[in-house]
Amino acid sequence: MPLLRVIAGPDMGASAEVRDAPVTIGRGPECGLALTDEQVSVIHALVEPFNGRFRVRDLESLDGTTLNRQKVLEHQLMFGDIITVGATCILFGTGTEVDDTETVGSAEMPMPGDTDTCA
Repeated sequence: MPLLRVIAGPDMGASAEVRDAPVTIGRGPECGLALTDEQVSVIHALVEPFNGRFRVRDLESLDGTTLNRQKVLEHQLMFGDIITVGATCILFGTGTEVDDTETVGSAEMPMPGDTDTCA
């Protein structure tokens, strides 16, 4: 089961499973992955199933969404990708737990507290 897990930022350790329905990311209490990061929009981004895979979409947030350090409006996800919103880094991984050394996708897995990945 795909999993979004915060690996850096104020909500480190928070997670949300991605199933058949979209998961919103933002500060709003209605978000599937609700964050406290003040740099994140109320409803910032969305991770959703798309053509048998998953994609991330920026929802017209003020500061944008990055994927593996590149600003994106919409992009297909691979396990191991790092989504950055505000000062928060989110790993798109597998299962209920993600190995801290996972490098399966298109990005290297940062170590917890590695603030350079959110730059």
